[in-house]
This record gives sequence, structure tokens and C-alpha cells, in this order.
Amino acid sequence: MSAFDRDRIALAFQKALRVPRDRLYGRPDDHQVPHSIPESALTPYLGFVGRGYRQGGTLLVAANPGGGGDSQSKTDGDAHLEKALLALRDAHPPQSGGLAALLDEAASAYIEQVKVIPLQRIIYPVLKAAKVDLADIAFLNVFPYRTRDNAPPPSRLVRVASNEISKPLVDALAPSRIFFLGSGMGKVAAEVIHADKVYVLKRARGDSYLPPETKKLLSGLSST
Repeated sequence: MSAFDRDRIALAFQKALRVPRDRLYGRPDDHQVPHSIPESALTPYLGFVGRGYRQGGTLLVAANPGGGGDSQSKTDGDAHLEKALLALRDAHPPQSGGLAALLDEAASAYIEQVKVIPLQRIIYPVLKAAKVDLADIAFLNVFPYRTRDNAPPPSRLVRVASNEISKPLVDALAPSRIFFLGSGMGKVAAEVIHADKVYVLKRARGDSYLPPETKKLLSGLSST
């Protein structure tokens, strides 16, 4: 992807980050605000665009970020990621390439988090089957805000967030294939965001194991 294209993706990513939580819920308060580290409930953990991502690449889509448990505490990695995402969201760089640099910083921080959270248990098998590296993909949470006890957002909110946040960004990313990590969310979001090839993968709670249906789908990809 050229520097010009990367700037355009960074601008689309920034616009997506600027969609506030209350706009999705349709009211200033909601019942899914985490009780722990409540200030992070307003941080959009949208995802990342790897430095090696190219238009026509691979996009992975999850429902919502983790970290909403009642006993959750903020780690150094959480703090670093939150700072990077908010820097990109709130930036007004006058020079060309400024937003792209912030996009790269946020991607680096997010990738480090992915390596240590349960989500990796489904991400890495998908990467292996798709024959791509983590730095070469884009990853999005359809609903980018933490929820209490990591509860999935209702289908209504998935649909709203898909239209308000995901679709404009996915249109800019122009992936050739999308892996939806979660069948409930995937069936709803796939009505709004599209690619030439779409895979909806079933997930286990806490990603404690790969469901047989998911193993079979990924095995089929690996052999092609």
C-alpha cells in the first residue's frame, strides 16, 4: 500500500474511532458499562491495520473487545494501547503521513495485546489456514467498546455499529476476504460488510477450544 493510500486508510480509521459509545446505544447511558476501569469504557478498541496490509487483503472481524470483567485491572499493555488509539482518534496532524504514523503505532500496540489474550487461540489458526501473518492483516471489533463481563452486544447494536463504523472503514480497506470470528455476530455483520470471500466461524466461549465446525472449515482452507 502506498503512503498516500495509508494516509487515506488512517483517515477512515480515525473517523471510525470518533463514533462515540452513546451514539451506538442511542442514549447517554447504557447497562453494559463495565464496573471495572469505567473510564476505558469510552475508549474505542476498534482494532488495527497491520503495516503489511494491502487493499485486497485479509480482514478478521470480532464482535467486541474483552476486558470488561468486574475484577479487571488495567495492565501496562492496556494503557499503552489505549494511549495509542486515543492519540490517533484525537490527532490533527498538519503534515502528510502524520495520521499514518499514528495508525502504525496503534497497530503495533494492538498486535502486542493480541499475542497475550484468549482471542489469539482463534486468530492464529485462522492466520495459519489463510497463509498470512499477523502484521499483514486488518482486524476490527464490530462493536469497539468494552461491555460488562464481556457480554456480546445485542444484534441491534451489532447492526448499528456495522453501518456506522465498520462499513465505511471496510469499504476503504477493500479486503478480498473476511473472517467473522463468531457466528452470531457474523451473520448480522455480514449483511452490511462484504468481500469476495466471507467465512463465518463458530467460536467457543473464552476461545477455550476450536469448535469442530471451525476446525473443518480452516482445514479445508489449509489444503487449498
